[in-house]
Amino acid sequence: MPLLTRKAFEKYGFSSAALLTDWAAIVGSDLASYTQPERLKWSRHVQPYGEVERGAEGRPGATLVLRVDGPRAIELHYKSRHILERVNAYFG
Repeated sequence: MPLLTRKAFEKYGFSSAALLTDWAAIVGSDLASYTQPERLKWSRHVQPYGEVERGAEGRPGATLVLRVDGPRAIELHYKSRHILERVNAYFG
């Protein structure tokens, strides 16, 4: 299955389906009930493996774009740091 879906996920910036399939486990069932990852936006101006400070090696960070019910958007904005911590903890 991963071979069949790879191009579709890459189109939206996802290197694997884990962020989509495990979203409820990553952020919790409450947040997952009204949010959904839509795409990852990778910076075009940063070299993925260029010279960087020690400890910051690897691919640069991306912006996670979420789909959320309109009235809950402001609540989600306040929880953005929590979501960021959960996603980073899940993927290491």
